Amino acid sequence: EEDGTTDINNEGVSPDVDDVIIKIAPEGGEYVYVDMYDRNYRYDTAWRYDNSLIVSGKALTNSSTTLASSDVIQNVNEDVDTMMLLPRSGDMFEIEYGTDYRIDGVEILHNVDGVDATYFIGTSEEITTLNNTITKDDEGTTVTAGCCSFTVEKFGISGGDATTETVSQSIVNPIVGNLVVTESSADTTKNLIIVGGLSVNGLCTVMTDEIEAASGKYVVKKDGNRIIVAGWEKQETLDAGDALIKWLKDNVHA
Repeated sequence: EEDGTTDINNEGVSPDVDDVIIKIAPEGGEYVYVDMYDRNYRYDTAWRYDNSLIVSGKALTNSSTTLASSDVIQNVNEDVDTMMLLPRSGDMFEIEYGTDYRIDGVEILHNVDGVDATYFIGTSEEITTLNNTITKDDEGTTVTAGCCSFTVEKFGISGGDATTETVSQSIVNPIVGNLVVTESSADTTKNLIIVGGLSVNGLCTVMTDEIEAASGKYVVKKDGNRIIVAGWEKQETLDAGDALIKWLKDNVHA
């Protein structure tokens, strides 16, 4: 609740310092602040009610913390914007407006299960061109070229009796063989995730004393085409794996 002197949610309209702000914190460092309390009508050039739904990465903890303009990711306060979807948590907010941008209701659709990032691990992506020949006999039939199917409604051509339909398709080449391989069978020219320190994995390039000195006694670092995931003992190695997974999740939208 604003204390009568501080504009916590930085609406920038003076005086607007008596709001009761609803804070929603789904997960992933996203915060939504809903101000439906202030019903002051602005009889200036705006001709509107003061209220808003603000998305921010900053956590307001009390009336002494405020949102600067740089803290605001999105400010929803006009009736052309009726839906907000948060990229990290997947939560969706549906906003109902009355007259003059007055927010009459906010419906929150919250995921029961967390939204996890999906990463593809493969070798390369390539685009190929597929050619398919169409003739007069194909009228009214469905022709397939690669991943695409289309119906030939009418055939017409000058100077010949066939035409060629060109279709481009994008193919991601999967990894051939196992994702998990032994040290002796690993292809060191490829991108690798190395799990375990030197005592168990000769492909590890991090020295034992570096692992011992690291915070948490584990290391997650990139060394050329290798990502090293290594801990002092079994539990620290598991902690290193969890740290890598957390980094991937936190940075999928970066």
